[in-house]
Amino acid sequence: MVQVLGRLDTIGELGMNAESLLAVIRDLTIILFAMVSVLAMLAATIMGLSIYRKVAPTLDAAKATVKNAQEATSELSEKVVKPLVGASTRTFTAGRVVAFILGLSQGKRGNKNGK
Repeated sequence: MVQVLGRLDTIGELGMNAESLLAVIRDLTIILFAMVSVLAMLAATIMGLSIYRKVAPTLDAAKATVKNAQEATSELSEKVVKPLVGASTRTFTAGRVVAFILGLSQGKRGNKNGK
């Protein structure tokens, strides 16, 4: 306690009162907080860049895989799906033509669906 009072006396002898002491402590706290904030942002930036460097090759490989899958799907569509759709359309049309012809031949016989 004597040492604290001795320091307060010394501060008082230097021309500092309690208000100016609090102002200096406040200013030093603000400066310290600013420095810690800058260091934290710098550390976060370095960590982010490090993570990006490790993840970038994986992202590039994923992009290449997606591109290959798109090309394979396009090729499959060209070689398999379009011919099947064309054949299905021709089969459907042929069936409609046959049904029409059979419908006409039944109409000539006088057979009107059981009536």
